[in-house]
Amino acid sequence: MKKLPLFILFLLLTSSFFAQQDVQLPGVVVEQNSAFRDGQVHYLRNARVTSDKAAPQLSGSDGKFTLVFADQPAGNVVSISAAKKRYELVNTKELASSAVLNRKTPLKVVMCRTGTLYENQVTYYAIAKDATQASYEKQLAQLEQKGRAQELALAKMRVALSQEITTVNQAKELLLKQLHTAQQQAKELADKFVTVNLDDQSKNYQRAFRAFLAKDIEGALEILDSVDLEQRLATNQAAMEKEQSLIDTLQVSLAERAQQIKQDVNQAVFKARLHILQYEFGQAEESFELALEYRGEEVSLLSEYAYFLQEQNRFKKANSHYKKALDLYRELAKENPEVYLPYVAGTLNNLGITSSDNNDMEQAKIQYEEALNLYRELVKKDPEAYLSDVAMILNNLGNLSSDNNDIEQAKIQYEEALNLYRELARKNPEAYMPYVAGTLNNLGVLSRDNNKMERAKIQYEEALNLYRELAKKNPEAYLPDVAGTLNNLGIALSDNNDVEQAKVQYEEALDLYRELVKKNPEAYLPNVAMTLNNLGILSSGNNDLEQAKIQFEEALAIRRGLAKKNPEAYLPDVAMTLNNLGNLSRDNNDKEQAKIQYEEALNLHWELAKKSPEAYLPDVAMILNNLGNLSSDNNDMEQAKIQYEEALDIYRELAKENPEVYLPDVAGTLNNLGNLSSDNNDMEQAKIQFGEALGLYRELAKTNIRAYNLDVCMTALNLGLFYEQLLKSTGDLALKTSGLALVQEVRERLTIYPPDHPQVVQYQDYVDRLTQFFTNFNEAEFLFQQKIEAVTALKDQNKTETIPQQKVSRQEEILRLLEQLTDTLAHNEKLNNLIANEYGSLAWYGLFDRQFAAAERAARSGLVLDPNENWINTNLAPALLYQDRFEEAKALYLKWKDQPYNDRTFAAVFLEDLAALEAAGITHPDVTRIRALLRAE
Repeated sequence: MKKLPLFILFLLLTSSFFAQQDVQLPGVVVEQNSAFRDGQVHYLRNARVTSDKAAPQLSGSDGKFTLVFADQPAGNVVSISAAKKRYELVNTKELASSAVLNRKTPLKVVMCRTGTLYENQVTYYAIAKDATQASYEKQLAQLEQKGRAQELALAKMRVALSQEITTVNQAKELLLKQLHTAQQQAKELADKFVTVNLDDQSKNYQRAFRAFLAKDIEGALEILDSVDLEQRLATNQAAMEKEQSLIDTLQVSLAERAQQIKQDVNQAVFKARLHILQYEFGQAEESFELALEYRGEEVSLLSEYAYFLQEQNRFKKANSHYKKALDLYRELAKENPEVYLPYVAGTLNNLGITSSDNNDMEQAKIQYEEALNLYRELVKKDPEAYLSDVAMILNNLGNLSSDNNDIEQAKIQYEEALNLYRELARKNPEAYMPYVAGTLNNLGVLSRDNNKMERAKIQYEEALNLYRELAKKNPEAYLPDVAGTLNNLGIALSDNNDVEQAKVQYEEALDLYRELVKKNPEAYLPNVAMTLNNLGILSSGNNDLEQAKIQFEEALAIRRGLAKKNPEAYLPDVAMTLNNLGNLSRDNNDKEQAKIQYEEALNLHWELAKKSPEAYLPDVAMILNNLGNLSSDNNDMEQAKIQYEEALDIYRELAKENPEVYLPDVAGTLNNLGNLSSDNNDMEQAKIQFGEALGLYRELAKTNIRAYNLDVCMTALNLGLFYEQLLKSTGDLALKTSGLALVQEVRERLTIYPPDHPQVVQYQDYVDRLTQFFTNFNEAEFLFQQKIEAVTALKDQNKTETIPQQKVSRQEEILRLLEQLTDTLAHNEKLNNLIANEYGSLAWYGLFDRQFAAAERAARSGLVLDPNENWINTNLAPALLYQDRFEEAKALYLKWKDQPYNDRTFAAVFLEDLAALEAAGITHPDVTRIRALLRAE
């Protein structure tokens, strides 16, 4: 859900001390823009002017009035209001904090005929919106020229956007994004223009505004540029400072200087706003900076500039200006809390947004929570005005908690926001139903991430129904939300293994996006590709690999087409789909094709990284990681090590400049390398890699425990599993202490999460198993493990052995090793079962070595140890048959032939074994009779 910006207020800031006496506040009521329109100011009579600290007054025929405060007002500012039949107040916000003491000019109350503000707002918005469209089309036309003209257009955009632009397609994409941003800002600028009283502005400002009304934005800027504001502001400021020393004789001159400076500052702000409409953000910033040079303590100007910087993703600088504004609002709120506390809260909210965007999550939380507390207090006095603000902050806090992996807190915050939005929507459904739907969507994402699929489904479905209703009235605005929610619902259903329903949702989303593409292909073709990609993942998970391939390949074709026009924007998507196809090929055991697809994805990201390393080197590292996985699958451990280490080098370099973002990736890649080294029996290296990964995650968790605590647990458990393996192989009992310390740390860290958290449940199983292992491990257990490892090695050799005599000899060594364990593990059922099975294998190998009597002895030994291992009879029967003991063999074959053997019968296994022996040249005249017996019904 979009975070709402702070509204902007223009104020005049003054402060002074005063004595206990009656205070008079003279003023005048005028009609907005009357001199601008008719050539002379219209003064309004019989306007009722009020303040809670003075008796009401009516303005005279000259518009004048005087409020008398019988006792001094509580502070230097008071709140003034005015009313007149068929008129509405214009400068409401300015009058909410009117200076009383030491005024040099009367207080001006500005009014206009009822409805004029709305009419002007509509007019100004239309002009501003059309201006942004015209600017877009003009710059687009310049980009489509050839040769030198095109190069100049690109150079101009580089300067305006302070961004490296290398291709025309990249410039077009950025231009389209700027159009969307500028059209959003058009309404905000219209809101600012509508409260300006043009009669109070300079002649130059008025001429420029007439050009604006004529939709001549460039002409307006030329008029404003005809005055060197920087020089004139400096001259007037110097003159005013000089005249200040002669204040007693030069009061009028001083007031005129102040008025000129105020008008020039207003012109600078007007220029900034017009430059925004022209996408000339560098010039807008210069004009704002000039205005702030002379009105650096004007809080509304600071706030407007901070919001401008925030919209340009200049989060650090925006944060700095919001902090200055916050300090000023706090001071004003001390004297007039009713007026200024909402601005304190709004500024804290914007600071929370910029802090979050700067990855300062702790500070963002502090700022959001203070804003929330202030809004809760304001709601007690005026719930209608501030309930939506409480809901907004709760939603922002929910996003922050979710990003911070504090699932329970996020759920509480989202649900309270949802309840408030539902309450607001009952009174004003048109305004608040979209927020209800958006918050339900946020809750759905949270539930899905928390593995609460049924709850996510309910939340997505309610959001979907709301968006469907909204789309009936305004399909252009809300059909994309319908499609997006269908896509989210499809993901939740897919995660819940409801494949058929997920497919239905994805396909409806796809159909909607295909329809939207007909009207606006540039905007929605990427969504078509995204949904196809999701369908591909679904089909792949459902083992419909052919369908998945079709879907991925259509997504890839769309993205390749988009990338031809705008490679910078869409080549990353091409690479992602190639990566998905690589995963599909890997799942399909087509290792060669997977390698080709991964490598193309890697090459694309390398090319992109050459121009924009900060943006694309992380993707390079990701693909290298996938290639490392593929190499590991192919048992090419050396190549996997190279790929993992290259990924690690990239992440280490990125982490030098941006440790908060990339140190987790450094730790994750070290963890992968630790697993590889462990599998490759490079125990020393594995210990180093796991240890460094764990150390990094521990440090990250100190500053952001919710985000990284589970990563600490994961790596600690991996290290614990490594210690388990190492303890089994070395018998180093010191590893018991280390292992128990690790699992105890994990146990303690998991206590901050709910016990039913999916990862907590998963990790707790490992904690319990490793605790039991490390607690119970002793020297006898070590000797047992040593024997088992030796047995495993011998068994692996027998798998590839072709000489029967060698197999028998090796199998006898296996039994000798196992029987040594019976001295310390007497009557151990697990060991007895293992020995019984190995006797059964010895009987089988003995048959091929023509040692039929030995095979019989081995089979009978196995059955004595564990009579439940019935499969050994498949080796005992042929051992009897080949010793010319037909009747004994026949009885055994008849006893077992119809009994189940896994998903078959013993008869089928008997026949297979006889065929295998015959293939090795081992036969007997009675085999034919036994076959007939086994095949008989």
